[in-house]
Amino acid sequence: MVTGRQGSGKTSMAILTALEALDSRGALPFELRWQVPVPVLLTADSWNPQHQSLRTWLADQLAVRYGFLTSDAYGSDAAGQLAARGKIALFLEGLDQMDAGLRQAALQQLTSEHAIRTVVMSRPRQYAAAAAAVPLSGALVIELMPVPLQDALEYLQRRQYGPAEHMTAAVVQHLQQHPDSPLAQALDSPLSLTLLRADPHANQALLTRAGVHTRREVEDLLLDCLIPRAYSAERPEGLTAEQERPWQTRIDATRTVLELIAARMTETGTTSLAWWRMHYWKPARWRIGANTAAGIIMGAIGMLVFGPIGKYTVNGHTGLRFGTKYGAFMGLCFGSLAGAISEVRDLRPARLTRLDKVLEHCPERMKRRWPQLGSAASALASFNPAIALLIFTAMIMAVGNQGGWPILGHLLFGVPAGLVAAGVTGRAAARERLRPIGRSRWIILRPTRADLLAAVSTGLPIGLTYALTKTTEFGLWAGLFTGFTFGLMTAVARPISNPDTPATPFTHDRDDRRRARRTALVVAVPIGVALGWQNGLAHGPLAGITATLGLATIISLGCMAALSDSWRTTLAFTQLHLHGRWQRFRGDQNATVFPLHGIRFLKDACAKEVMRNSGPFLTFRHTQLQHLLADAYTSRATATRQTSREDHPTPHS
Repeated sequence: MVTGRQGSGKTSMAILTALEALDSRGALPFELRWQVPVPVLLTADSWNPQHQSLRTWLADQLAVRYGFLTSDAYGSDAAGQLAARGKIALFLEGLDQMDAGLRQAALQQLTSEHAIRTVVMSRPRQYAAAAAAVPLSGALVIELMPVPLQDALEYLQRRQYGPAEHMTAAVVQHLQQHPDSPLAQALDSPLSLTLLRADPHANQALLTRAGVHTRREVEDLLLDCLIPRAYSAERPEGLTAEQERPWQTRIDATRTVLELIAARMTETGTTSLAWWRMHYWKPARWRIGANTAAGIIMGAIGMLVFGPIGKYTVNGHTGLRFGTKYGAFMGLCFGSLAGAISEVRDLRPARLTRLDKVLEHCPERMKRRWPQLGSAASALASFNPAIALLIFTAMIMAVGNQGGWPILGHLLFGVPAGLVAAGVTGRAAARERLRPIGRSRWIILRPTRADLLAAVSTGLPIGLTYALTKTTEFGLWAGLFTGFTFGLMTAVARPISNPDTPATPFTHDRDDRRRARRTALVVAVPIGVALGWQNGLAHGPLAGITATLGLATIISLGCMAALSDSWRTTLAFTQLHLHGRWQRFRGDQNATVFPLHGIRFLKDACAKEVMRNSGPFLTFRHTQLQHLLADAYTSRATATRQTSREDHPTPHS
């Protein structure tokens, strides 16, 4: 247990210790190295110790951050085995950020868990309050002490040149003359010292600004200077007041966006930001509606496919009028379905908690057979609901429409076949695929046993259906074609990871876009070509090409909308942007207008060291910076509401 005040360097100590442990482990002979656990640094903000054991939560976090552990190469539960067999040395941050009840439950689990070596970081007061109720037995408690004044002075004077040297000299002189001043007391933490030394212009602000008397005020002032310094580095020198105004406006707008992000993170009680979960911030119905409205594009494509050029026919119906109505109707159906599938893929934390409570009642025999049932997050991560629902819908339409019994055929044949195929393909599409450095990208096309099983589960029922309703030869070709298409779709939909390259939020965004495009093309091109070929034989080459392009476009757009986290997050960014614009239109000039290119904004914040990567997640450079920005956003929102009430009083007031 490592305790220390906020800004005392607990995170830096954990990082340096973990790096030293990795170096020591790497220097051991191979026959001894496997006996030494691997240090992993995690934040406890996503852990609910009242519903999830430390071992299960650790396994979930390992699977999310190191996706290659879910691949077939390491077995069905490699992350769980690493946690259970003591192969992980856990550095756990954020215990003091938990509620009091959760902290006590966490200490209880840490006391009872002996297989996992753990280093826990916390502020002293929060740890003492929790330990008074639940003593942490067998723990060595270390407290990080304040930085001595002489060490602080030497650090500030080290390697300072030019204007920075003169600015720092004034602060050093003040500290030497007033060693007991509030400023000297505030500069006894690594946080304050590093911020001050990184921004010499803050030295003069500390000495001249009135009202800076406490440690918190000094730290807040230094953190306030962090964002302007980071985003004004590209600003040229010697600008006039008129030229300076656009730069300051841009910096102020950037700060309001960062305040919004910090406030949303603080509301959910987390210090880690997952960009693919930012759709939690806005209602899902508008995104589903946007996908549905976009599906009306199929009406225009339907005019082309069913019109005089395409001449495509469904149950004897064709023509511009029918194509428009049929395309618009199918667009509404598939657009809403794609939007719903996209939302189902990543449930909100409250729903995951309810699922965790349900999974607690699962028999232990089932949990031993399927370790993923230990938590809702692990269960969802081991299954791809988007692929499953797409396959389920396709199977109902392909199998249930045959035999001349539309409704009865769907119920008796389509639903059972769809459930089996969806279960197999959904599980297969979630298995991580390894691609070591130097291996070709075409490794994604190499089928595995899971991909072959997915092909059989989709091709066999369709082949039998068409063999019974049409001819044996037609059923054979239909089954082979369907199995190949959906088996290949399952293979390319699988996430790919490289165990030698760390994942970042931005590589996750890039890989998500590529995977969605690959999957959409693999589905759309074969089906479009097959249907277009059939239409071309009946109505000529031009009609075949038109049907191929139109149907492939429809299928690919629907698949990308359903499968892409990036598309769903882009819609969420658009919601945030339009909401800010609407608030500005209504007269609130302080409203936050979120950028449409949100990923680009987050990447720029990392480049300017306002935020940083933590595996696939993003965090603010300092936790206190997040709280400062969140408080500023809350204060601004409160002031806006008060002003609104004053401008539009109620009848009673």
